[in-house]
Amino acid sequence: MKKTHSLISAFVSVALAFAVAGCQIDSDRHEHSFSKDWTSDATDHWHAATCEHTKEVSDKTAHTFGEWKTTVEATEETEGKKERSCSVCLYKEEQSLSKLDHTHKFSSDWTSNATDHWHAATCEHTEEVSGKAAHSFGDWTVTKAATEEAEGSKERSCSVCGYKATEVIEKLAHTHKFAEEWTRDEINHWHAATCEHTTEVSGKARHTFGDWTVTKAATEEAEGSRERSCTVCGYTATEAIEKLAHTHKFATAWTKDETNHWHAATCEHDVTDSKAEHSFGEWTVIKEATCTKNGERKTTCTICGYEKTEVSGKAEHSFGDYVSNNDATTEADGTKTRECSVCGYKDTVTDEGSKIIVPEGFVLIPAGTFQMGSNVGYSDNKPVHEVTITKPFYMGKYEVTQAEYEKYCSYGGGFSSYGDGDNYPAYYVCWYDAL
Repeated sequence: MKKTHSLISAFVSVALAFAVAGCQIDSDRHEHSFSKDWTSDATDHWHAATCEHTKEVSDKTAHTFGEWKTTVEATEETEGKKERSCSVCLYKEEQSLSKLDHTHKFSSDWTSNATDHWHAATCEHTEEVSGKAAHSFGDWTVTKAATEEAEGSKERSCSVCGYKATEVIEKLAHTHKFAEEWTRDEINHWHAATCEHTTEVSGKARHTFGDWTVTKAATEEAEGSRERSCTVCGYTATEAIEKLAHTHKFATAWTKDETNHWHAATCEHDVTDSKAEHSFGEWTVIKEATCTKNGERKTTCTICGYEKTEVSGKAEHSFGDYVSNNDATTEADGTKTRECSVCGYKDTVTDEGSKIIVPEGFVLIPAGTFQMGSNVGYSDNKPVHEVTITKPFYMGKYEVTQAEYEKYCSYGGGFSSYGDGDNYPAYYVCWYDAL
């Protein structure tokens, strides 16, 4: 029974020895305290430290924003606003909404003068108009026949806006006689007087033109022409058609330099088409790089076929694993070396941190072979067998006390047959706790 307890204490001592050697536990370790309220900036939120370590933060993470909500609607005159909130810390982010594009508004009623009609703007841009065009007058209608004693009158209406133009018909000195044929100019037609009052006219009105008819098609080199006729008097108006806009012509083959490709113009204008940066594919190795020589590779534009080559740097050494040169001691770190399998270059470094630090109260157990177990007693001690320790290690001089055990695990106690107290050995411990 005593041998079993001794073995358990030995295993506990070994496990705790490695734990003590690997880290230093401060029983008075400071625990930071943090505010329950959130601190935030434009991108993150966190709980700030309320202890003296003011630079410490807890739960720092990016905001989790919800959907944007419009708080002020944008108009044609003013910008709007929108905001969204973080669902965790309630931080609010605000952005401006651009003014709405202005759409002119026009009256449905016609505005007119003696020659034209249009829809006037009802928005602040009062100079804007819509649908402005010359009146489309019908024939004159005599509203009052002239006599030799009194003037007469006549009127005509625009078929689009209803504007009425009126004119005075002079007194008749006698009954004028007019030709049946039309006399005309570029704007009007009329029947000329055949009597002595040659300045008198009958039926004078603006031409009523039909649609334009192209008589000569315009080209890039020459103007064209078109004509239209008055449906009343047959007068024909002609008008030139401007030359067509020039359409550039480009070569189908690519022109290229180190960065771009394009189709060059084949006409007289110095312009280009489809100019863009090269779209290079994957690199192809022409010459493999080693750790002693540079390599070479090339890539081709997938659109125009331009090839680009470049020198690739020397390859990294192909190092194997580090091999220890000399072991560390309690006075100094050891060293280790690795070798490139291609060029044989050797990289030797100090094995930092390998220097052995002996904790207080520990002794060196050298490597070696000993007999372990017993041929009598409990079955889990049998049989006596040879055990080899391949590497030396350090081990506490004394059994682990219950107070020392409590530093790393919760000592259950409850077994007082061997004594309870800080300076008593730890016994009946769980093997997994010891690990």
